[in-house]
Amino acid sequence: SRLVGKGVEFGAGSRPLPLPVDTSVEYAEPFQSAEQYERMNYDSNTVVAELTNPIEDQHQVEKESLDFAAAAHVIEHTPNPVGAIAQMYERLKPGGTMVLVVPDKRRTFDKDRETTPLEHLIADFEDPSADRDLENYVDFFENAKHAKYPASLEKAKNAQASGQDIHFHVWTPASFHQMMEHICSDIAQFRSFEIKPGIKDPQCLEFYAVATR
Repeated sequence: SRLVGKGVEFGAGSRPLPLPVDTSVEYAEPFQSAEQYERMNYDSNTVVAELTNPIEDQHQVEKESLDFAAAAHVIEHTPNPVGAIAQMYERLKPGGTMVLVVPDKRRTFDKDRETTPLEHLIADFEDPSADRDLENYVDFFENAKHAKYPASLEKAKNAQASGQDIHFHVWTPASFHQMMEHICSDIAQFRSFEIKPGIKDPQCLEFYAVATR
């Protein structure tokens, strides 16, 4: 409700955020095929995406051009979330706002996975690695899908080869706060940030990260 001006929402699909009516928003969605829409259960409310860049490669958005950038249940799908947030920072005007809705791993099918360590997230930003990404696939299939080795490794390799979309990383509010502290200290100097809990409802799976450039 505090957002104003011009912004971009990444990965809105058929569930765009309920932004204020006087905002101007463009939607970014790299996967616009019928197969992707069916896989994601997108319905007739699917937004029209003007941009095709993913959240980790925002080359279609001019730097310092946005009043806000937002994404709901998207940041966990990128192998490089620190880089994605850094790119959001670069595209915000001074005073602009970033809003991320993030699944709390304790409330989702990721509940049996270990929280992604900060060191892993930093490594994905500083030195991207297909081998490290494969570890994420294996973790996903073993601990979210409960596949047993060696089937889990085979599934992971096939999924990586086909570019299958998974939750690469998982957080709790505390671990996301730790990541944002590192980003603000060493990478993108947001003026402020806060981690806000979701509503108190058993069906609420997420928390919110709000940062101001």
